[in-house]
Amino acid sequence: MRFVRDLLVMQTGSFFSTGLAAVASIVYARILGVESYAAYALIFAFVGLGGIFMNLGAVQTVLTLMSEAFVKKDSEEIRYLGAYFILVGLITLFGSGLILMIIAPSITGWFYHRTDIGQLARIILFANAVQISWNYYTIVLQVIRRIRQLTVIENVNSALSFVLSLAAVFGGYGLGGVIWAYLIASVIFSLYAVWAYRRLERQEPLLPSLRRMLVSWDRKKFTYYFKFGFLVAIDKNISGLYSALPIFIIGRFSLSFVAYLKVATAFAQIPLMLIGPVSRLLMVQLPQSKAYSYFILKRDYVRSTIGSVLICLVMSLPLFILSGFLITLMYGRNFLPAVYLSWPMLFGTIISAFSIGDGPIYRVLHIVKKAIYINVIVVILGTIAIYSFVRYLPIDWSIYPIAAFLPAASLASYGYALFRLNGNIQKEQSLKTA
Repeated sequence: MRFVRDLLVMQTGSFFSTGLAAVASIVYARILGVESYAAYALIFAFVGLGGIFMNLGAVQTVLTLMSEAFVKKDSEEIRYLGAYFILVGLITLFGSGLILMIIAPSITGWFYHRTDIGQLARIILFANAVQISWNYYTIVLQVIRRIRQLTVIENVNSALSFVLSLAAVFGGYGLGGVIWAYLIASVIFSLYAVWAYRRLERQEPLLPSLRRMLVSWDRKKFTYYFKFGFLVAIDKNISGLYSALPIFIIGRFSLSFVAYLKVATAFAQIPLMLIGPVSRLLMVQLPQSKAYSYFILKRDYVRSTIGSVLICLVMSLPLFILSGFLITLMYGRNFLPAVYLSWPMLFGTIISAFSIGDGPIYRVLHIVKKAIYINVIVVILGTIAIYSFVRYLPIDWSIYPIAAFLPAASLASYGYALFRLNGNIQKEQSLKTA
């Protein structure tokens, strides 16, 4: 029941944040135009690919292990996990992040013949890297299940970024203004998170102070965290390719199609606003379910998955019927080709809902390597298919392998997770019988 209450709170917040994102997308598309909006999509696609080298899996590692530690009231483990998160964030900022920021214009200049995309991508990369304190604060709020507080501050963050971006667009600063607004909002909430955490640590006795975390060090623990997180990072980064690769590849052939694909993808992902919070809560819930039994773990995993698929199905049907009217109304007739692209993307969204709990369940079962194998195969085959379609067929046809990209991985991952859960349940029952 607590899971359901928290889910309803996060879904309410998701409506708000998704609505803001939708309005921002519409404003950007209408004011910036097809070409600049395509450049906007390419910037974030590049950042998504670059993020592969900046993601060491610290968020997922700390969220998973700290949830278990909080249930066990292990304050020492919580302190070391916090110290590890800060250390990884600093290494990322001054290591791979700095290198990527330096070479970004050269890469986009070679691939797209546009160095300005790389220059603006630098700002987003820096903004993401400096959000160490913000990311840690939101993790802690999830772990201690202060979901209402988390939902409120995340939506305030979204609202501020939205207001600053709109001010930049209407002020005539164009695409560059939108990117700088993102950075300003990131810095503001990173500073806020430091202040807010210091208040929170006085209310929760298990939470260490920032000073204690900064002086904490344990080589064995950090090595374990890194090994755990490294596999999670590989899995997460490969999954991130699903959204970034299609736009990155197509951007080399047609900027206008990138803009249409961006709109179609955003429209098709509307049903995800209701099930996105499910995935976040499962990062905390599934480790706790495992503490009871594998049977309870499977029950919670299957229930959340089936419920998510049904929600996506119910929401996708009216969107499919009204796609022509809604996309034309929101984005204008210049983006009419996006209507036809949204149909296969909506079908893909329904199937993709099977993966709503794959990340948490694979981490809980310690079978992240298997998820990596599945995702690598899908990414390789999907990339070959997308490039072949774009290169040798009419570019509109490329929407079919793009739409099938994530659903194929989702079904494979869900099936294997059930297989492993059933095996663990049988072992558990055998031990009880013995």
